[in-house]
Amino acid sequence: MVKKGQANVVKADFGHPGHNGDDLNVDKILIQAIKNSDETAFELLLERYQKKIHRFAYRLLGDVDAANDVAQETFLRFYKLLQDKSEIKYLAALLYRIAKNCCIDIKRKQRIRTITPEEMPVEYRTAFQVLDEKERQVRIEKALRKLPENQQLAIVLRHTESLSYQDIGEVMSISVSAVESLLFRARSKLKKLLEQQELLDSVSGN
Repeated sequence: MVKKGQANVVKADFGHPGHNGDDLNVDKILIQAIKNSDETAFELLLERYQKKIHRFAYRLLGDVDAANDVAQETFLRFYKLLQDKSEIKYLAALLYRIAKNCCIDIKRKQRIRTITPEEMPVEYRTAFQVLDEKERQVRIEKALRKLPENQQLAIVLRHTESLSYQDIGEVMSISVSAVESLLFRARSKLKKLLEQQELLDSVSGN
C-alpha cells in the first residue's frame, strides 16, 4: 500500500498541470496512490485540478454555484470511475470530459442564467479581458454565447484552458482533424459575429 509520504514526493514539483512528460508522470503517481487509498494523493490531485475544472465549468455555465456543483460532481465521478478503469492515459482530458458531461446534465435539469462579463470574478477573466475590460471583452463574450455549443466548448478548451488539439479531441471524443476543423469554423464564426457587432455599433454611433 502506498504511504501518505510517498504522494508528498511529487508535491515539490507541483504547479499547474501542463502537457509535458513530467506532468504525465505526476498524474500517474497520483492516480496509483489514490487507487491505493492514499488520501493525501487525492488532496494533491484536487489542488492540481480543482480550480481549472471550476473555471472551465464557469466559462460554460456562467454561474458560480453551478460551477461549484460541477467541480464537486466531476471529482466524485472520477473517483468512482477510477475504481473500474485499469489505465488512464490523459488525466486532464478525462477530467474535462467528465466536467463537460456534468455541465450538460445541469443545463438539462435547470435553466442557467448567463451573467454579463462585468459580473465575472476577476480570477476567471481571460487574456481577452485584459486587452479591453469594458468594450472588447463584452463583445467577445456576447459573440461566444452565440456559437453552437460544440464550437463554444472547443474555443474555451483551446483559448481559456490551453489544451492541445489532442486533449481537446479526448474531451470531445473526436479526432484531431475534427478538432482543427471545428476550431476553424468557430474562429471564423466568432470573427464574423464581432465584425457584425462593430458594424452595428458604427451605424448606431456607439
